[in-house]
Amino acid sequence: MHWADVDELAWREALVRAGGPDNPDRLWPVLATGMGDLLQREAAQRAALDEHQARLEQVARGTRELATRQRTALQQRLEAIKRREVRRGCTSWVVEHDEVH
Repeated sequence: MHWADVDELAWREALVRAGGPDNPDRLWPVLATGMGDLLQREAAQRAALDEHQARLEQVARGTRELATRQRTALQQRLEAIKRREVRRGCTSWVVEHDEVH
């Protein structure tokens, strides 16, 4: 089916039933005729889902790496401050646990 074969009024009604341009689900009707079109649409949705999943994994990996770098930098900074303060003779504030969370 081609767009030229679609009834304009029916298409507009489908858009309205979907909730219009501000529908909260962001769902839109898609022109499809027969099982072949549905299978193509499913393949396109799966491809988009795979791309989104890959991006989410990439962001999660980057977030973990950033957290590790930040934690390491903070631990190094804390150790440097402890060493400096110990040299000065100020040991009363030193935390019993060396781990920084």
